[in-house]
Amino acid sequence: MWLFEFIPQTLFYLLFLVSGIGYAISLFLPNPILQKQVKITSVIALGISIYLLGMLYVNNLWKARAERLQQQVVELEAKSTTTNTEIKERVVTKTQIVKQRGDDVIKYVDREIVKINNNCVVPQEFTQAHNRAAEQPK
Repeated sequence: MWLFEFIPQTLFYLLFLVSGIGYAISLFLPNPILQKQVKITSVIALGISIYLLGMLYVNNLWKARAERLQQQVVELEAKSTTTNTEIKERVVTKTQIVKQRGDDVIKYVDREIVKINNNCVVPQEFTQAHNRAAEQPK
């Protein structure tokens, strides 16, 4: 809260202490009118200080929670970079496998094309090799 950024926290504790002391002093004042005025002022100040101390407590809880969550974000970012690296390595490996399979199929087709051109018949092995090349890598 913006109030806690400009006013020191000790001021809230001091207000609580002073209002408690003021109420205790009002019990020993001889003049009843002055006693009543000091009591009312002390009780109001005590209520305000308790409210402000509660706000301060909640504000500190939220700050601590925000710091914990920020720390978790930093840890998860570091973890995500390592995971991203692993994923990139897997993609590169699969790409290499696909390229290798494609190169193997091209070599096989080049080797078999000579036989096929002589007879003009497409053998079953050639069709199967073509179909294997079109399959998803496992």
